[in-house]
Amino acid sequence: MAKVTLRDVAEAAGVSIATASWAVNDNRDVRITESTRRKVRRAADELGYHHNALARGLARGRSDIIGFISDGVATSPFAGQVIQGAQDEAWRNGKILLVVDTDGRKDVERRTFSFMFEHQVEGIIGLATMYQTVR
Repeated sequence: MAKVTLRDVAEAAGVSIATASWAVNDNRDVRITESTRRKVRRAADELGYHHNALARGLARGRSDIIGFISDGVATSPFAGQVIQGAQDEAWRNGKILLVVDTDGRKDVERRTFSFMFEHQVEGIIGLATMYQTVR
């Protein structure tokens, strides 16, 4: 299945690419009739159009991604609660949480930080290390 582009949506709706972009992104700073907005959105839905998150992030200057890097939280008994709490807060703020457990491996940790910076995460929840006290 080929990826549906904004050009495809514009052609299906019989509008310019700019108009299609403004309609699917709900840009209220331009004059587009509500009937045109509906026509474009209907065409986008019928074609299965999805936003290009990378292009959108570049245009807006933000990714809506929060990084969560741990080196052992995923194996702790409280992992689900810790991750769920971070995810709930991310969702409340319109963000998505990207969770990576490095398993204490420095090479994975370095690659993870690089990946997150390259993808312009908006913040990183610091390394959450789980440990046990030996008695």
